[in-house]
Amino acid sequence: MIYLIILSVILFWPLSKFAEKLFYRKNGSKGKSMAKWVTLIFVVIINYGFYFTYNQYYSPFIRSKKFDSKVWVNDKTSRYKMTKDLIGNDKLINKTRKSVIDKLGNDFEIGPCKNCIGYSTFDPDQTSLLDHEVLVIYFKKNNKVINVKEEYW
Repeated sequence: MIYLIILSVILFWPLSKFAEKLFYRKNGSKGKSMAKWVTLIFVVIINYGFYFTYNQYYSPFIRSKKFDSKVWVNDKTSRYKMTKDLIGNDKLINKTRKSVIDKLGNDFEIGPCKNCIGYSTFDPDQTSLLDHEVLVIYFKKNNKVINVKEEYW
């Protein structure tokens, strides 16, 4: 995100001077404020374009990894890369509580719900400042997994 801010500053200055000259000729003193607004809108559109491209095309490649139980247990900082595989491919659905804990380790948290446990994903791009992202695993009364999703606790 810092790159977008730096890019905005670099693009904003020459673009605003060009727009100011263009609009000042046609509209006089109103041209300066018009030039600033047009430049600001243009830079915002470019920033959103870069942000959208990053989120849709680049980020999924660097943020996805097949689930590996050993890596999950030993390298906690790469857990966030494996959560999509666990959720999307239903790798834990209908597993028992014991088999889930055997696969994912004993460092789970007891959540705010009755029959669920959570594993911190240690996602570096978390949007919440107070809570942390957790892979939440919901169990039926017979201790079989019925749902897996990401939440903030």
